[in-house]
Amino acid sequence: MLLDGFELMYIGMGAVFAFLLILVSIMNAMGWFFNKFDRLFPEEELETKPQKPISPMPKIAAAIALAYSQKNKK
Repeated sequence: MLLDGFELMYIGMGAVFAFLLILVSIMNAMGWFFNKFDRLFPEEELETKPQKPISPMPKIAAAIALAYSQKNKK
């Protein structure tokens, strides 16, 4: 019974190892392919417009000033 468990464990570990080996091989092959043929897949350059920063600072400053004045009234 114990030997059957070890046999099952080795089969499972072998299957996981084989899967990981195949996965790493495919990832390396894809890396090689895209590095070699990157001219076939040009990257699109996106034009970005500078955006005006949206700052809530005046509202925050007003809220802080109001809280400070309310505190000092007491």
